[in-house]
Amino acid sequence: MPAPSPLAFTGTYAKIPCEHPSPLPAMGQQGRGLVSVKRTRSQTQSQDLSRSSTSAPTATTSGELQGHMTNTQSDGSSKSNLPPVMSTAATTTNTQTAKLGNGRLLSRREMIESGRLMKAVGPRETKRVKSNSNLFPPPDRQSTPSIAPDRPPTSFPPHTSTSINPAPIFSRFRREKIEAIHWVKDVLQKLAAAQLALARFNSQVALDSLAALPIEQKRSWRVYCLIGRARFEMLDYKSAEIAFRKARECFPHLVTHMDIYSTLLWHLRKTTTLSYLSQELQLINPSATETWIATGNLFSRLDDHPNALKCFQRATQLSRTESYGYTLSGHESLMLSEYSRSLVFFRESIRRNSKTNYNAFFGLGECFYKQDRFRLALFFFNHARIINPNNPLILAGVAKVYQTLGNLHQALLVFNDAVSLAHSSVASIRFSRAKILFELGHLEEAKEDLTKLIDLVPTEFNVRFLLGKIYGRLNLKRESIKHLTYAMDLEPKSIGIVKKILSDLNS
Repeated sequence: MPAPSPLAFTGTYAKIPCEHPSPLPAMGQQGRGLVSVKRTRSQTQSQDLSRSSTSAPTATTSGELQGHMTNTQSDGSSKSNLPPVMSTAATTTNTQTAKLGNGRLLSRREMIESGRLMKAVGPRETKRVKSNSNLFPPPDRQSTPSIAPDRPPTSFPPHTSTSINPAPIFSRFRREKIEAIHWVKDVLQKLAAAQLALARFNSQVALDSLAALPIEQKRSWRVYCLIGRARFEMLDYKSAEIAFRKARECFPHLVTHMDIYSTLLWHLRKTTTLSYLSQELQLINPSATETWIATGNLFSRLDDHPNALKCFQRATQLSRTESYGYTLSGHESLMLSEYSRSLVFFRESIRRNSKTNYNAFFGLGECFYKQDRFRLALFFFNHARIINPNNPLILAGVAKVYQTLGNLHQALLVFNDAVSLAHSSVASIRFSRAKILFELGHLEEAKEDLTKLIDLVPTEFNVRFLLGKIYGRLNLKRESIKHLTYAMDLEPKSIGIVKKILSDLNS
C-alpha cells in the first residue's frame, strides 16, 4: 500500500492537531507502512466517534475544546462544563489513547473486546477463488475478524454459492456436441447389435435392430447389405435381391457382400443380372475373391461346370482364409456326382472355417445322403443345425433323412418347424411336408398345403400330380381329372402314369 500523501488537508478538521503519538516513533513519514496506516485509521475513527457523540453543532472551536481538556487534566476533581455526552466521549477517547501511548500494537483479542473489531458476518472474500468449496469457512473454524463499521452490525441473509459464483451455463455448441455424441453412440450400438445377430444367425433380431435406425442410416449401403444378408438367410430371396440392388445404387463400386448377392441371383435364375454383375466386378476389382465367386456362379448357371470350378479355385487362392469358394466347389462337384471330390472340397472348407461354416457341413450331409449313408448324413445335418438352428433347409435335410429311415412322425415334426421358419415363398419345404401328410393319411392338411403351392408355382408338375391323387382319394373325380390333365400337359413324358390313374378313377 503506498504511503499517505504529504499534502495538507483542507477542511473542518484541518486545524485540529494530532494528539495521539505514533506507535512507531522511529519511523518517519516516508517509512510508514501498512501498520501505521491502520493505526491512523483507528485514530480517525476515535476522533469521529467523539465528534458525532456531541449535541453541539460544529461551531465549537478547536481552541475552546483544547482549553477545556487542559483544565480537566490539571484539576481532576473539578466538574466539566461540557454536556454529559461530551465528557463521556472524551473519557473514552482518552482511555483508548492511553492504551496506545506505550507504543505497542493491540492484539486481536483486545481490539475485539474494545469494540474496534468485530467478527465477520458474511463470507470471507478473496481475490482468487479456485473453487466453490473455499467460499465458506467450515463451521468449526473461527472466522477472520474485520473492522467494525460506524453503525451497529445488522443480520445479513445467508449467502449461497450461486449468488457469489454462479454455475457455468453450457453453451449451445457444447449441448449440440453432447447430443451428437449420444446420437452416434446409439447408431453404432444398433449396428453392432444387428451385426452380432447376423453372426449368430438370428435374422429377425437383426432386422428389428436395423429397423430402429434413423431414416438417414436406413438408406445407406451398409444397412442395405445387412438387410440383404438377413433376408438371404431367411430364404426370402426376392426381398434380399431388392436390398442388394439398392445397396449398389447407393454405392455403384461396391464389392463387399457381392459373393452373397451372386449366389442369390443364382437361386433366382437371373442369368442376365448375374452376368452384368460379374463383368462390373471384373472392371472394379479383378483381384477380389467376390469377383471370382460371382464369375463362378455365372458359369455354373450357364452349366459350364469346369470353368465354374476354375473360378472358385481362383477365389480360394487370393485369400488364405477364404472358405466360401471351397464350399461352392463342393456343391458344384456334387451336381456332377463327383462325391469323392466334393468331400475333399467340403473338408478343406471346414478346415479353414469350422465355427460358422454351416454350408460345408450341410454339403457333407447331402453328399452322404446321396451315397445312401444315412447315419453319417444325419450326423452332419445335425451338426449344421447346431451352428444355424434357424435355417429351414437344414431342418428339411434332417426331416428328409428321418423320412427315408421310415420315421415319418419324427420327420413331420421337423418339417413343421421348417415350415414355421421358412418364408412363404419357399415351396420345396411345404411340398415335402405335403408328401409326408399324404403318406400318413392326413389328406385334408396335405390338400391345404398343395392349394397354397398352386398360387406360388402354378406350372409345377409334381404339385398338380399329387393334388390330383389326393382328390382321387377323396372321391372328387372332377377335380382329380382336372389337375391330372393339367399335369400331363406340363410333363408329356408322364402320360402313361396319368392315364393309369385316370383309368383307376373311372373303374
